[in-house]
Amino acid sequence: MRPILIPALLLAAAISGQASNYGPFSCATCGNGFDASAFNVVTLGTSSTLSTGNFTPSSDIGGGVAVFGNYTGNGYQIGSQMTSVPNPYTDNYTMIVNGSISTNPFTVGSGSGSQAVWVGGTYGSFNSPQPTVSQSAAANDFDFLAARTSLDNLSTNTLSHYTATTGTPVSNGTNYVLTATGTGLLVYNVDASYFTNQNLAFQVTLVTGQSVIINITNASSSFNFSKGTVVVYNGNTVTANTTGGVPVLFNLPEVASLSTSNGSINGSILAPYATFSSANQTIDGQLFVASVNGLAETHDQFYNGLLPSLVSVATPEPATFLLFGGALIAIGMIGRKGRTKNQ
Repeated sequence: MRPILIPALLLAAAISGQASNYGPFSCATCGNGFDASAFNVVTLGTSSTLSTGNFTPSSDIGGGVAVFGNYTGNGYQIGSQMTSVPNPYTDNYTMIVNGSISTNPFTVGSGSGSQAVWVGGTYGSFNSPQPTVSQSAAANDFDFLAARTSLDNLSTNTLSHYTATTGTPVSNGTNYVLTATGTGLLVYNVDASYFTNQNLAFQVTLVTGQSVIINITNASSSFNFSKGTVVVYNGNTVTANTTGGVPVLFNLPEVASLSTSNGSINGSILAPYATFSSANQTIDGQLFVASVNGLAETHDQFYNGLLPSLVSVATPEPATFLLFGGALIAIGMIGRKGRTKNQ
């Protein structure tokens, strides 16, 4: 199966009238516009009720957030890294909350006062400088249900059926190390036991020209990253200040409860059915989950790698596939208007 290259996504964006700065997690059929690649954290819910997609962080979020349910932020800042570690994929809003915002006053953006918020329900006040808040009746700008269908298919069907290599990491005494071999999109099936050792973290080592997706196999419904993950990219360990994106994605389609206990997470996570809960360990990457109940400081590292083309499923939802020229060319999440996120 061939990976879909980002230029194809750029072409799809241009034809659909959307902005050209279009990331790998994009969808022309998930509303009127909105690129999920631009967001640090996205909660998708697990049904049509808002209560299943809530977001309660425990610290600042470096990038933007998109929340299907309600947001309870307790005063923490959103988008604090947008000027220091910018994400090149753009959206008109820094914060999207389909439900309501219930929180102490908090800051949106990095102090410029130009960040925008969309909220479908009720909200209170924000710290100065005040963001621009929209409550348009056209909530179809953000079709979270279509996005959920699309990401479900990516996680549980496309990646599960992809011709993957069985990864056998090697211990270096500190980490279990998986060194990527080859070029382009590289998908590995790695047993969950390599992520649950309390003494060894899991490390991915890769270079420019490689995109690594890790299917974590045999994971229990309740899964814990016991020692965290490490990414060594072009010889450098990824940190909160690494710029340019990191092409590493961990896929956990069967997990319903996801947590970390003793180590930070480097790389992005796709777990569309999971409630994520980790109030103490930082994340350097994007988080695509059902809901968040406790999230430590999260840094705006974005996934900038390749994604595979979709495989057919027996009974696809209408919004599952992004069609272009009668062919399946992309997966994605949410749609976006053709405007650029204010910095």
